[in-house]
Amino acid sequence: MKQFKRANGFTLIELVVVIVILGILAATIVPRFTNLHADARASVVTGMEASVRSATSMYHGVKLALGTTAGVAVPNSRFEGVGVDVTDIFTYPAATAAGITAIVDDAGNDFTVTYTTGTPATTVWSYTGAATAANCQVVYTAAAAAGSPPTIVAITTNCL
Repeated sequence: MKQFKRANGFTLIELVVVIVILGILAATIVPRFTNLHADARASVVTGMEASVRSATSMYHGVKLALGTTAGVAVPNSRFEGVGVDVTDIFTYPAATAAGITAIVDDAGNDFTVTYTTGTPATTVWSYTGAATAANCQVVYTAAAAAGSPPTIVAITTNCL
């Protein structure tokens, strides 16, 4: 009689079962260690910051191209979809509803806009989906002097 030598190692079915079990464990454990919601919120806020920066740069360029003086509103016909004449301070958009908010392209329902008067004035876009709005917002501070640009800051620390 011929004797069969028993093979050492795993069978294919055992290998497949182990891989399936590891996949199930990974699918249940990995989301606990990653916070994709916070990353997504921070990404939306960073996108809003980029939109504010672009709108500010475009307005400043139009203002310089027109050769108009600071404080004179740029007609709304210069910006597609803007229904008001855009006001400015030191050739940059003012921190008002008729200033920077008028030319930022549709913040929609994702952001709540608040204004603070003073010198310099500020406009704050707070992300509505965040647990703490102060940790998830874009702050636009109007230009404080001639020749100095406005300050635009995205706050995304603990944007939960």
